[in-house]
Formats: sequence, structure tokens, C-alpha cells
Amino acid sequence: MCADTVTLRDEGPFRYADVTRKLLNAFYDVYHELGSGFLEAVYANALGIALTQAEVPFRREVLVPVSFRGQIVGTYRVDFLVAEGIVVELKAATAIDRVHVAQLINYLRGSTLELGYILNFGPRPSFKRLIMSNARK
Repeated sequence: MCADTVTLRDEGPFRYADVTRKLLNAFYDVYHELGSGFLEAVYANALGIALTQAEVPFRREVLVPVSFRGQIVGTYRVDFLVAEGIVVELKAATAIDRVHVAQLINYLRGSTLELGYILNFGPRPSFKRLIMSNARK
């Protein structure tokens, strides 16, 4: 298990603890059943099934508005929005790259969402957790 956490705020990092435990269990279940080598779309479909069976609320391919000084300036599409508060981006890469992290940071920075995960279905399963409080945006 390769886990990495980048904490971008001081308060309430375990606000979604029960949901994230189920999310990560579903991620590892999918990885252990399918292994590596598939496209992200295959993992997204499988993760959707696993989250549904774990009774975790989620939506796929959700458009999230990006704000600047209180004005909506665009949108981005997240792979999963879990429990209406957790951004989940899926990757099927050799490793989680700085570009993937920057993408998730931008998603959090440009929205009111505060918690995000990158789930990588590469040769070894790995994830990165990022937290960015709205107070620090």
C-alpha cells in the first residue's frame, strides 16, 4: 500500500473518515480484482460498481464550477464526486505525477470543495489525499 497525504489545511482532516475508508476499500478491491493495465474508463466503471455495493453516494463526470472573486469563470469535470464533498480523480499511470497533483490542487482551489483523492491504478496501487480549506483559498 502506497499512500501519500498532502495536508493543505489544519482543521478537520477526518471529516469524511467513514466515507473515505469505504472509498479506499473499494479502490483496493477493484485493483486486486482487475490488476493494472486497463484504461481509466474500465477502472471508473468498476469503481462505480464497488461504491454502489458499499452504499457510498457518488456521481460520475460531474461538472464543478470554478470561481474567481465570487464569479463563475468556468467549469471542470471531475471523475467522481463522492458524498457531495470529495473530488476523486482516477489515473492509470506508472506513478502519481506532479501534474496529477497540480490538477487536483486546481480543482480544489477553484471550487468550494475541500477534499480530494487521486487514485492510481498503475503497476502498484497508490493514492494521494489533498485537503484545502475554503478559508485558505
